[in-house]
Amino acid sequence: MAEECVADGADVIVIGCAGTGLLCSMAGLNKVTVGRQVIPVLDPVMVAMKTAEMAVDIKRGTGLPIPSRARNYVLPSREDWTRVRSAFGLPT
Repeated sequence: MAEECVADGADVIVIGCAGTGLLCSMAGLNKVTVGRQVIPVLDPVMVAMKTAEMAVDIKRGTGLPIPSRARNYVLPSREDWTRVRSAFGLPT
């Protein structure tokens, strides 16, 4: 998959799952070599933690508030919730 991404122009690979990202980090998978290119592999959990650290540093250094994104996310509808749980064989 990394080869295909690089062929399409990617210069970094971001793991799309927190659990998989953690496993990759624990296994030391932080780069892949495709041809002569060394492509960094980013763990989304580590990216999120560093982003949080940066926000705190900015707040401490400047006094600027950290904007909440809580209202940007909407809970799934009951219909969507039921559909997804059913797809995974979970009780609705």
